[in-house]
Amino acid sequence: MDQIKYRIILILLVLHFFPAYNIFGQNIRFDVTEIKEIEDSLVANYRVKIGTKPVLSGEALYITPVLATDSSFYDLPPITIMGKNKLKVLKRWANNYKKELSTDFINADIKNDTTLFFNVYLPYKQKTDSAYLTVNKYLIGYRGKSTYMADSINSPIIPASDEPSTVSPQLTLITPPKEDKLHCVYSKGNLYFPIGRSAIVPAYLSNPKELARIDSIFQYMLNNKNVTLQNVYIEGYASPDGVYEKNDLLSKARAYALKDYIKNKFSISEDLFVISSVAEDWEGLTAILSISDIIKKDKILEIITSASSYDRREAALKQLDKGLPYLSIRHKILPELRHAEYKICYSVKD
Repeated sequence: MDQIKYRIILILLVLHFFPAYNIFGQNIRFDVTEIKEIEDSLVANYRVKIGTKPVLSGEALYITPVLATDSSFYDLPPITIMGKNKLKVLKRWANNYKKELSTDFINADIKNDTTLFFNVYLPYKQKTDSAYLTVNKYLIGYRGKSTYMADSINSPIIPASDEPSTVSPQLTLITPPKEDKLHCVYSKGNLYFPIGRSAIVPAYLSNPKELARIDSIFQYMLNNKNVTLQNVYIEGYASPDGVYEKNDLLSKARAYALKDYIKNKFSISEDLFVISSVAEDWEGLTAILSISDIIKKDKILEIITSASSYDRREAALKQLDKGLPYLSIRHKILPELRHAEYKICYSVKD
């Protein structure tokens, strides 16, 4: 506990000497309004200012301040900013899979600047001479396409007080309970399949990079005695073209193809896999269309929401404007919907 308090004090001192810090041009600033020492305590107040429309509608921005000293790193509570379309996609996902969607985020479609206030009142036990703050920004666009950036600033030398201090030592022993921490690694829509196929093609689109990432994650878990794999969740998808019954079988086959790849390569127990599928990814198509420049976009979205069955939707799209918008959809969007998603959950020993 003392170590955590010490780190929090460090970052407040860093913020104090850099009272305004703008994050990556996203119109987000850290400001310290007050920091002072009262006897043996530290009182600090700071705020995070978020301007209007800090991200695009189809994006989510995750900001995590990280305090770094010479020997350790410590993540401070993150701030999540959610775009309008990204929030719609997450709400549909939560509704379909009966999940609870966290409300602990800032809606990017805000009309006015938003300010978050933080207050700290802690025992102030010692001075420090240096520290630096790294602010990590993880920007996620549609279907998990992400951009990671980080920035850091070095604090100046903070001299110790010339006034002598009186120390009254007290010994307190605290034994924290053992608690394994659960981590989950997500990947959305990055393992793709050619049209009509369920076998993994390693060289297809971005598959080389995604398969290398999967291999890296499982090698880490297998080589780390403190890590225990809990579950591997896999969901297969087919694009909304063709006969629904065939797409249903195809989406399931894609999910099992990824499961077999992981199971056979890393000798993972069958009991750890949880498999699901989506026969025709109309929600994914709607989400991409809403932020695309496809011709007749509004009419296409109207057909998708009003047609009574999946097959009638496809037939109506093929008839729209002599089939030209549908040809554009097949070429530009549908390949992104033939994919498999996975989530890997593992625990780390205390």
